[in-house]
Amino acid sequence: FADPDVIVLNVGAHGMGEKELMHGFPEKEGSGVNAIIALLHQHQQSCRSKSRDCLAIWRTTSPGHPHCSNFTKPVNNVTAMEEWIQHSPEKYPGPAHFYNWWNFNHINKLIIATFQAFKERHADGDNTPLQFDVLPAYDVNVLRPDGHVADRSGKGSDCLHNCDPGTVDVYNVLLLHLLRQHYDD
Repeated sequence: FADPDVIVLNVGAHGMGEKELMHGFPEKEGSGVNAIIALLHQHQQSCRSKSRDCLAIWRTTSPGHPHCSNFTKPVNNVTAMEEWIQHSPEKYPGPAHFYNWWNFNHINKLIIATFQAFKERHADGDNTPLQFDVLPAYDVNVLRPDGHVADRSGKGSDCLHNCDPGTVDVYNVLLLHLLRQHYDD
């Protein structure tokens, strides 16, 4: 457990500002995505020295859907759902303004670009590049406004968390696919 072959990471939906997310907090050494990526690279180098093939998988963060109880089936239009998620005072009243769901896709792309940039910076010479893959939870969940807990609870208040069974099961299938793709000889 202390020395895994596969590490799956995600920042979660209850986040922080972009600067803190990427660079961490001054009082918390080793925090932030940049520091975590460097640690993952060190871990993979340690794995290689032991003839092990270790992998990092970044699971993108899935958005909530404002007024999700209005949906009764999946939506097949990513553009329409991303427009639905966009910030407006009517969709995000009171404390919902702090949910930041409309920014999740941007944060996902920023983190993936940071992984890729690290990999490219460390791919020359004797360095072996960071091995990582992306589990696209955002892409699966953005089309499922109907699958939130609020829909089945009748309370209409939790439009972030998903019902089980639901999209989480799809994430597991995608994870299995990534593992087979990486480790299948």
